[in-house]
Amino acid sequence: MLERLRDATRGASDEAPPPLAVLVTLLVLLGSLRLFFPGDVPFINDEPALVQAALEANESGTPASAGLLGTRGVRNGPAAIWFYQLSLALTHDLGNVALAKIAIVTSLTCVALVLIARAGLPVVPGLGAFALLSPYLWLYARDLWDNSFAIPLSAMLLAAYIRFCRDERLRWLGVAALFGTLCFLTHFMTLPLVGAVGLHFAATRWRSVAESPRFAAAVAGILVLCLVLALPYLVELSGRSLTSFRWLPSPRPLAFSLNGLRLFTLAGFDYFIGPWSLGGSGPIVRLATLFSYVAGAVGLAAIVTDVRRGDRLRRQVASVLLLALALFVLVANGRGLTEHPHYYNGMWIVFFCIWWIGMSRLVREAWARRAFAVQVVVMLAFLVGLPTWIHQSQGTRSLRYGPTLTNQMAVAEELERLGVDGVPIGPGLRARLFPHAIGVLRELSRAEGAVGSPAVADSVEIVYADPEGRGGEIAVRRRPPPDPRS
Repeated sequence: MLERLRDATRGASDEAPPPLAVLVTLLVLLGSLRLFFPGDVPFINDEPALVQAALEANESGTPASAGLLGTRGVRNGPAAIWFYQLSLALTHDLGNVALAKIAIVTSLTCVALVLIARAGLPVVPGLGAFALLSPYLWLYARDLWDNSFAIPLSAMLLAAYIRFCRDERLRWLGVAALFGTLCFLTHFMTLPLVGAVGLHFAATRWRSVAESPRFAAAVAGILVLCLVLALPYLVELSGRSLTSFRWLPSPRPLAFSLNGLRLFTLAGFDYFIGPWSLGGSGPIVRLATLFSYVAGAVGLAAIVTDVRRGDRLRRQVASVLLLALALFVLVANGRGLTEHPHYYNGMWIVFFCIWWIGMSRLVREAWARRAFAVQVVVMLAFLVGLPTWIHQSQGTRSLRYGPTLTNQMAVAEELERLGVDGVPIGPGLRARLFPHAIGVLRELSRAEGAVGSPAVADSVEIVYADPEGRGGEIAVRRRPPPDPRS
């Protein structure tokens, strides 16, 4: 892969970009890796709540009008629950649902990257495959979560709007409007990008709308369709009191809002999987991936320049990227965001495009190609090694990953077979396992037959399969008999 990237970048120029075959080949290879262990996805807290909401909505026979209540006091959109309503109408095997979602998310993300590469921007197409080396997008996306839908939806929104800016064709505007609406119906952290696209369209196309009745009618039709799709959610929001938004300039939210390039490094990944050192080499490995910040700085300088000096397309794309970044800074400060990398999911494509433009300039230099090659090798090794370890260990012991979906499904089936009442979590797991996750899985896989006796229910508990190890696998075991001296 490195040889192909090196060959692709060696003669890169704005006028003669390498063929898209390099990008497509790398996307297919890397995207295929994500399909290897679909049952190893995490299943914690929000994921079972989404599945439960979908089951209840299917039982009522109506589409959900809103999603889960966010940590900031506002309900997210219902798009994720719609997906689970449809999926659970076809199968109750969440392993199959996870596989379907991984395939959809990866495919849409790859399509968006190809569309951007074909738009005529000053980027080396093959470098677009680097997005699939992001451990945050790959693993922290939490494939059964609602927030992770923002990854492909935001990418398709930006890609379609860039194509509209280039071709001025209504079909691309319609595609952008559709994905922008789905972004809004998924998670509020997509609003900086949705707002940037909307504001840019209004500022640059208002004259066309005013002077062309045909164009105005087409735009009005697109808006009406989007409004119909979003109307139930808008009605739901109208009856809720939204939390206040305050501008509180602070170094921490500002630093957070500008640190989206973290997604394309291994820095800070302890947040997700727990402490990891790779035999004491963790700091060196993290350091080897920080070249993304150099590319980001070069890319940011390039788009700032393009706003005034670039051609028509580059000027428009640069304006959208900078406007989205400015709105994200406002949101991060207004909501006091200082941590949690999933808040970047709706903005990742903006940061990646900045990186892509910058790296496309850097790789013209031999030293930059060598540094980038080191980063690619390190991140590729990490994204092969870590999922393999998770598969063998059936998860992690960190709160934000936990036992894998497959492992929890097996535990739920065993509890059903024994007829256990409730979810008897052992003391070593109480702070790390979400009981409602097992409960939802039991509902999905409810076994037929006689229910076990209460004595059986009182004599088992869920514990780590290897109490002394580091893996996340859990198991059902008989509860030790009570100490007669107690």
